[in-house]
Amino acid sequence: SVESVARTLYDIAQGFDAPVDTEPRLQRALRLLRGIVPNDRCALLEVAGAGPARLVVEPDAPEEHAALRRVLTRFLTILTDEAKAGTDWQLPDIAKLALWASPSHLAVPLVGLDRVLGVLFVRHRVANGYTNDHLRLLSIVASQIATHLIASRLREQQAQIVCEHEAARAEADPIRVPSGPML
Repeated sequence: SVESVARTLYDIAQGFDAPVDTEPRLQRALRLLRGIVPNDRCALLEVAGAGPARLVVEPDAPEEHAALRRVLTRFLTILTDEAKAGTDWQLPDIAKLALWASPSHLAVPLVGLDRVLGVLFVRHRVANGYTNDHLRLLSIVASQIATHLIASRLREQQAQIVCEHEAARAEADPIRVPSGPML
């Protein structure tokens, strides 16, 4: 029902109420996603600016991590190569994505601040497959996740800047040892 979908989207958004504890918040969102986009496996691959890519899988299946990481990295490469090819970011060439087309899975990019941050993927082994409504809902959740990831990154950058400023201030103004009374 429409009310159920709206409630689930609201619950996912509420889970991102603060840009802290990102990992459990992402896992919760992926669990809730199952209520509106059926799946037996949901994965999110986030490419960090400097560090390694983060893979979140729900329900977690360590035996599938390597395969999911390869597939999602390849999908992400296609997306980012297309984005770098032109000056304006556009959806990738559908012909190049034909190998990803399947009625049993969906993948959408996580886009924030005009950059591809990662990819959100769902898989369901059902004969009738996914609909356009499923794709729309997955895209909405991907937008919510991207917003949370950007807020988390900005919070981390702000904390780093504060630490750097405090270190610079401490270096510039060394602690003065008060001299005792003169005898």
